[in-house]
Amino acid sequence: MVKWTPQSGKGIGRWSLRTNYFDYKLNKLKKFISKFEVFLDTAGEHRWRLKANNGEIVATSEGYTRRSSAIQSAQNVKHWSGSASIIEIN
Repeated sequence: MVKWTPQSGKGIGRWSLRTNYFDYKLNKLKKFISKFEVFLDTAGEHRWRLKANNGEIVATSEGYTRRSSAIQSAQNVKHWSGSASIIEIN
């Protein structure tokens, strides 16, 4: 349950949420969150890789000359993947 406490010295009507509850929940969720890592490869190109919560690399991008392009590509994949469907091709 979320508990609210008034902030001291801030006057009536100002409330502060206890952060320890959300820190606890966030730390639990981090175990299930995958992440994009943007890095510079040995050829000098910028790439991203998608890592699962267990550390396994599940996807890697092509090489980009600019870091900003690699970041934009990762953001696009993150955005588009939510609406992607799975299609079996035989």
